[in-house]
Amino acid sequence: MNQYTAKAIANAFLDIAESEGAKIAPMKMQKLAYIAHGWGLGFLGESLINEDVEAWTYGPVISNLYHEFKQYGSNFITRKATNVSLDPKSLKIVEEVPNISPDDQDANALLLKVWEIYGKFTGPQLSNITHLTGTPWDTTYNGSHQRIIPRNIIEKHYKSLIEKRAN
Repeated sequence: MNQYTAKAIANAFLDIAESEGAKIAPMKMQKLAYIAHGWGLGFLGESLINEDVEAWTYGPVISNLYHEFKQYGSNFITRKATNVSLDPKSLKIVEEVPNISPDDQDANALLLKVWEIYGKFTGPQLSNITHLTGTPWDTTYNGSHQRIIPRNIIEKHYKSLIEKRAN
């Protein structure tokens, strides 16, 4: 499984949701991206997202993704995430829509499964799940946001969920 930006993961979830006629608000997107990252670490021992996850008041947050969609507030996201850069030769602004490789079967299967299980929940419901006692957010958050949740803690938590399901 390759690593991706949170924006690429978000765009994949937007595509999945659109194919089912569903919509995603920013809080839900944050939680879906985090949960997919956690299950990737738990099942495969590999990071899906190449960015840090931070402990904020309303749960785990990927800062770059937050800033991409914050203008929507609690409304549904209506456009894909983009990367904007300046071409140094032409001095023109270049806009790119990051995506998941269609050949990355592990990542695509993981995102479909996460959507199948968690896509029916609202952002606040997913936030409640990520706030449960003993979760990586719970063990990291200290009342002030932007503390990085260590990947090894996320991986350990999701591996423990897999073990509980096996028993």
